[in-house]
Amino acid sequence: MAKPGRPPKQKDDLPFTQMKFVNFLLKARTLRQIAVKFKLPEFEVIKLLQKPFPDYDLFEPRNKYNEITYCYVRRPPKELILQPREIATRKADKEDYIQIQIRDKGDEIRVIPLCDAHYGNRCHRSDKFLRYIDYIRQTDGVYAVLMGDMTESKTETGKGHIYDQDIDPNSQLNEMTLTLSPIAHKILAMCPGNHEQQIFQKSGIDVVSVMAD
Repeated sequence: MAKPGRPPKQKDDLPFTQMKFVNFLLKARTLRQIAVKFKLPEFEVIKLLQKPFPDYDLFEPRNKYNEITYCYVRRPPKELILQPREIATRKADKEDYIQIQIRDKGDEIRVIPLCDAHYGNRCHRSDKFLRYIDYIRQTDGVYAVLMGDMTESKTETGKGHIYDQDIDPNSQLNEMTLTLSPIAHKILAMCPGNHEQQIFQKSGIDVVSVMAD
């Protein structure tokens, strides 16, 4: 009998769907784990893995036990449509700062700091964040500086809870880049936060540098 005040545990007998299959493999899984999850023989799982899924690439890394695992990674956007830059930047070899020249010579310039969006965390406020993006995009004389932790970027060995993420770090990077693209011409500078730094320390991949490129 279920405990009072708690709904009875439901058996996972939902019908198989392609998206459910992809979502399960956003984290690397062995062939056996996939077969058990979807109650399929392993040869049927192999057939499914051979089918292409739109917008995803299949990777086959090995785990710490040297077993082949399977993981879907969302493809980055093929093309970003960017507005002409409204700023010019320069950094000389012996200077510890970046010179920024803003072409907009209006009476007032506003610089909006954007940080701690933590895109990919279940608690990310996308509605509020997109209002900031729209304000910067639509308003003359308004620019942005990205000050870190734009994505959740959690790893299994990093601080915090990796399972608070609802999408993987690779998808976070691609989708945040796409979200910021309408104001790319108005972003003055970017720097990493401790969340992006975890990815760099773990893999040597500079998330902010990739996003800036």
